[in-house]
Amino acid sequence: MRRFISLLSMFRRGRKNVTDEKEIIRQMEIYIAELKNQIKIKSEQNEELNQFIKKASAEVQSIINCAREFCYRILESEIFVKNIRTDEMAAFTLPQLMEKAISANNTEQKQTKELQKKLVEKIEEKSSMIFALREQISQLQIKLELNDENPSSEIIRPINENQSAEEIVKNTSKETEIAVKSESKDDNIDLEILKQELTPEIWQILEAIGNEGLSEQPDIINYCTKNSKDSNAHKYKIIENMIKMNILSNKKIETGRRWFYAIDFTDIGKSLFVDRYNKNPVESEMQRLIREHDNARHGYMIKYAAEILSNIYDYSSVSTSRKKNYIHLSNGKACIPDIIAIKEQNTDYFEVECGNHGQVDFNEKCNKLKLITKKIYFIVPDLNIMTRKLMPRIEKWIKASGGVEALAQEGITVYLTTMKKLAKQKWEVVYDMTENSPILLTKSK
Repeated sequence: MRRFISLLSMFRRGRKNVTDEKEIIRQMEIYIAELKNQIKIKSEQNEELNQFIKKASAEVQSIINCAREFCYRILESEIFVKNIRTDEMAAFTLPQLMEKAISANNTEQKQTKELQKKLVEKIEEKSSMIFALREQISQLQIKLELNDENPSSEIIRPINENQSAEEIVKNTSKETEIAVKSESKDDNIDLEILKQELTPEIWQILEAIGNEGLSEQPDIINYCTKNSKDSNAHKYKIIENMIKMNILSNKKIETGRRWFYAIDFTDIGKSLFVDRYNKNPVESEMQRLIREHDNARHGYMIKYAAEILSNIYDYSSVSTSRKKNYIHLSNGKACIPDIIAIKEQNTDYFEVECGNHGQVDFNEKCNKLKLITKKIYFIVPDLNIMTRKLMPRIEKWIKASGGVEALAQEGITVYLTTMKKLAKQKWEVVYDMTENSPILLTKSK
């Protein structure tokens, strides 16, 4: 044994001649002590590893249980329709269960997408129907107005068989025939007492609105200035007081280039006018713009855009009349551009957009415009509506029309700008159909 230890020691130390046996034993004892210490350390490490394995195993089992529970939930519909039995699911391994869950989920997603597609198609179909009905009503109203001017012409009935032409006119026309005296009375207001508080300046303002149909304060002030020496500030104060007296109403209009308050009669103001002048007031500018262009903001934007085109762009003729702008298309439909402007031998068509149209209606509008012009001009109130609403809609229409290549073959170019830039003769975005992305630099028209 000692010889073995001596040889082992000599082997470890690389010695060939060792004579001190005690030194050998001492060295061996040290070595054995080191081995024991290492064994202890390894045992502690093994214990920590065993604890980690135990904890990891528990966590893995928890994950497996959660995964199985998740798969069960996905497969609930399969259980409901008896495609899988509960006892069968319990016997499945996790990979088998996950495979069936993935398959069921893919099937459900496919069915959901098909359902969404059908719903979108239904919505688009209904939107197209609504748009078509609006066009029919708009066209019918114009034809009925033409019929009023020419009584011998035939009244054309709408396609909607459940509603007569007279009912549509009643719902869409802002003009109503009223008995002069019967509507001059108000149960809650004593007009005789109120009239005692009205000054000649107030009656003059009522005349400007009731006789001339004026709705913007500067126009009303200019009308009243003809026969008055009062300052404009004084007249503005009178209008303000008339609003407080509930004789006039005011509506804030934001066109993108400027904002202002449009003025109109209240029921009391209308009753005062009828009582004094023994006639109905004329249709105000604001009422006419709402009737022709759906809402006041859109109407006033069209008005100002037309003024810019006439004054700055030197068009010899600028029309905003729906009657005059009514164009019969080759496909049997009609197109009514917001503005038609003529300069020498060229005719341009402009659409003023507030961003209220849905994609279906917008596509229909663009498809009509490209039947009458190669250059489509859009005017919007501000940069926000241009970038967030009009540009995405134009790009979706381009895609729906076959892409830039298809529209390029038709020679279509789309111009887009804001009211402020229009006044500076700048077009901010141009879709020239040479690339998928538009030209974003401003361009002079």
